[in-house]
Amino acid sequence: MLKVTELGGENIHGFQLNIKWPNPYILWEYKQEHPDKIIVLQCSESALEAVSCNPTTLVEIAENYIGICDYLLIDPSGGLGKALNPRKGLEYLQQLNVRIDEMGFGIAGGLSPTTLEDLMGPIVKVYPNTSIDAEGRLRDGDDNLNVVVAKDFVSKAYALLQ
Repeated sequence: MLKVTELGGENIHGFQLNIKWPNPYILWEYKQEHPDKIIVLQCSESALEAVSCNPTTLVEIAENYIGICDYLLIDPSGGLGKALNPRKGLEYLQQLNVRIDEMGFGIAGGLSPTTLEDLMGPIVKVYPNTSIDAEGRLRDGDDNLNVVVAKDFVSKAYALLQ
């Protein structure tokens, strides 16, 4: 992270860490040198499995990253387009929002223009400040971004989050 920050200079605004529960002390050292950089901690399927998919245990581990990570992203899909379970997403967000004020939270998993309302609708009704992340279902068969689908997604996401 230090080397990439050095190489990227003013163009680096932060990192999304797609690493299962990285050492918080190492991240803390980076944050001390670069407090202006945003750090998003992705909680992938393997990270969630490491806490037995238990919302209370997730929060207990996430508390180790307070003051270090700016956002925690619940992302059981990992960019593969697998649909999230909105009920489970709500369970995670309920515990996170009750116990952690110092981070923002996001959800990902199978989001596209056609799934957005069903998957995120129930979540944003309760937690309207939740960020969303989409990747897998915005890509074509060759793994290239489908700009038409991405534009449709952004338009529908904007309407949903208003």
